[in-house]
Amino acid sequence: MLTIALLAHVLVFVYWLGGDLGAFYSSRFVVDPNRPLAARMVAAQILNNVDMAPRTALILALPTGLTVAVLKGWTGEVISPGLLGLAWVIGLSWLSLAWYLHLKHTPSNAVLAQIDFYWRIGLMGALFILALWGEIYDQPLAPFLRWKLGLLAGAMACGLAIRIVLRPFGPAIGAVMRGESSAENEALIGALMARARIFVVLIWLFIIGAAALGLSAQV
Repeated sequence: MLTIALLAHVLVFVYWLGGDLGAFYSSRFVVDPNRPLAARMVAAQILNNVDMAPRTALILALPTGLTVAVLKGWTGEVISPGLLGLAWVIGLSWLSLAWYLHLKHTPSNAVLAQIDFYWRIGLMGALFILALWGEIYDQPLAPFLRWKLGLLAGAMACGLAIRIVLRPFGPAIGAVMRGESSAENEALIGALMARARIFVVLIWLFIIGAAALGLSAQV
């Protein structure tokens, strides 16, 4: 069981970082005004689909990591089997919502997207508080686990920042796909993507740091 949990947690890291790299690279073709419209449309579709790998990995990072921590005995009695099971139920429910929003385009999506957005804010805040509480009172989790939770919360914060930064991106790229773009619109698309890339690089640093902490605990 531990081997399976460790493999799942490692795959989360692999697909998160690898998927982000693929999305990062694809985005350059989407925002390049010198590319043919057809090529930009294909690149946008690739970007949208590839980006589901890191989105999925972010959601599964916590339940897979908690499973490894429990099986390794790193959490003591803080996380019971029932609490771990609840983490998986919440994680898989959240994952189902994320994939539903990706695959289905219905009028209710706006409401569901808002639920997803505010859920991320709440979970991010809870992880930050737990990590900070542990540092102040030296409990209830091991120091490296607190730091991993803090780094995961940081990655989530960057993901939320990307969403906020890219809010004007949809209408702007929509104008491109309709053949109605302008020089100002192309400049806006480039500027938005450049800002978003800053947070993408920060996410890479956060997840690499979390992976390094996990490896250090194995040695």
